[in-house]
Amino acid sequence: MGYRPETPHLLRRDLLALARDGEVAEVVPSPFGTRYVVEGTIVGPVGVRFTLRSVWIALGPDLRPRFVTAYPIERPLEAL
Repeated sequence: MGYRPETPHLLRRDLLALARDGEVAEVVPSPFGTRYVVEGTIVGPVGVRFTLRSVWIALGPDLRPRFVTAYPIERPLEAL
């Protein structure tokens, strides 16, 4: 996708945008909190679009969800 250890802020920016603008595919209550699965397309730093699934968990009703994991769910799409 083009993310590098030297620029973690780019990945953070794109994951937060996905959480804000993506489609909530699943909401699952658990003993640990409410898990949200969010899917959407992002454009990596090298200009390639990916469909990504991210997982977030809210540990209480008044807490913001925390990032758990993210991974591509399809192969890369065409470059822009």
